[in-house]
Order: sequence, then C-alpha cells, then structure tokens
Amino acid sequence: MKLAKIITLAILFAFISGGMALAAGTIKRGASTTVSAAVKNTTKTSIKAAVTLMAYDEAGTKVGNLCKNNVNLPKGASTVVKYTWKAPSYKTGLYWTSKVNTQNYCE
Repeated sequence: MKLAKIITLAILFAFISGGMALAAGTIKRGASTTVSAAVKNTTKTSIKAAVTLMAYDEAGTKVGNLCKNNVNLPKGASTVVKYTWKAPSYKTGLYWTSKVNTQNYCE
C-alpha cells in the first residue's frame, strides 16, 4: 500500500511540473499577476492536498513560494489552483517548479 501512495505522488508531481515547465509569458517588473497550476488526481479517491509553486530567477534565486493547503482534488479529475504573485523588480527569466503534498501542509 505504501508503494502505491509513492507512485501516485510521482504521477501528480510529474503532471504539474511538466505543465508548468511549458508555461510562458511576460510581466512587467514588480507587477502582480495570477499564476496557476493544473493538478490531476489520478487516484480512485478524492483527497485534500497542499499545492506549492516555486519560481526561481536565472541566477537560481527563489523569487516566489506560493502554497495553498486544503485543495480539494476530486478522484480522476483535474483542478486548477490559482495564486497571486508579484514579479521581481529586475529583468530576468523564470523557472517554475511545483509540489503536491498529500499530507496537506505547506512546507
């Protein structure tokens, strides 16, 4: 049973990290915008989880750590989780990564 939970987490993580890696766009320095992650629950049960998005600039500095807990992830369905994020005050490219914590707490 423990192995099944680890595999499910890997599937959830791969889905949203792959989706975020493909995201592209521009925003003015210091401006706020909405960013989102699509999370697909591939399990046979609904769960509540914490969904985290992290942004890193070209130098590898973390410029965003957005997390929501108690996100309802219905069985077999995709859920879009939205956050408000403020861009850094300098010009840079960003790399976004994500994490789903089924223990339902933000790290």
